[in-house]
Amino acid sequence: MEKIGKHTTKYRVKSRNFTARGMDIVMELSVKNPQELAESIRETKAAENFSIIEYDSDDVI
Repeated sequence: MEKIGKHTTKYRVKSRNFTARGMDIVMELSVKNPQELAESIRETKAAENFSIIEYDSDDVI
């Protein structure tokens, strides 16, 4: 979570799923540069897999 905090000042945990292998987290956040966030997450070994979904909030119904 500290890597995410370096790229945004506001984030919200939407879901937590605890499994035998660890924890899955779904978060909602706003970042100016998603590519930098992806590179930062990729550098850490804490995240086995991750997805970044971009959308324009004006198009969400």
